[in-house]
Amino acid sequence: MNIELQIEQNMPLVTYIIKQKFQTRNGEEFDRYLQAGRIALWKAIIKFDIVRFPNGRLSTYAYPAIYREILKEKQFENALQAISLEDLNLDRY
Repeated sequence: MNIELQIEQNMPLVTYIIKQKFQTRNGEEFDRYLQAGRIALWKAIIKFDIVRFPNGRLSTYAYPAIYREILKEKQFENALQAISLEDLNLDRY
């Protein structure tokens, strides 16, 4: 099956995870999470082996990967917010 078709068919899973597990403040934040989730979904599609998981579903396999990738994006965003310009002390350069 075509990877792009599988991504489009499973994108509702990514939006479901974002809406249910993460509170977004604005559309830009939602878009960043959506992009991170899409990348995780793409990786999961490539790594999913139907021979190894004959009774498994891609969505069941991809859910933890998508969740972790979005969580990493959120943690990175929070770390950037914690760093202020005063902490960097850019005046001396």
